[in-house]
Amino acid sequence: MQSLLSRLFIVPLLLSISMLSAQIRTVLYPNSPDTAQGYYLYFPANPEAPSKNAIVVCPGGGYRMVAIDHEGLQVAKWLNELGIDAYVLRYRISNDQFSYQYPDQQNDLNNTIAAVRKQYKKLGVMGFSAGGHLAGMGLTEKKN
Repeated sequence: MQSLLSRLFIVPLLLSISMLSAQIRTVLYPNSPDTAQGYYLYFPANPEAPSKNAIVVCPGGGYRMVAIDHEGLQVAKWLNELGIDAYVLRYRISNDQFSYQYPDQQNDLNNTIAAVRKQYKKLGVMGFSAGGHLAGMGLTEKKN
């Protein structure tokens, strides 16, 4: 029964990922030995002709997990259908294995924005739940 349930979950996930255009994974801190790296996934709307607009998507998860599928990959697919490049942020989290606290997640978002900002005429940020909090904080905090 467990195996059947696992397959029922994995097949739609693989189908939703396969419907997206090519993705590129970029690690935010490549020189860090940390295994719980923050990274972002890049989904171009059209791999042959980059868009002039992009959105960084911050999935939710209560800062204890990242809901990367339904609040990240599915949103990237929708944005691609609208002709918008998508960057899905997998920010660092705090759970039983890792203990990342504020401002670690904020730094992940800021570093992602800094890495992709120059490539676009317009860059937006959106998020869901904890990711919405992260997006709002990232766009309103006072910069030094």
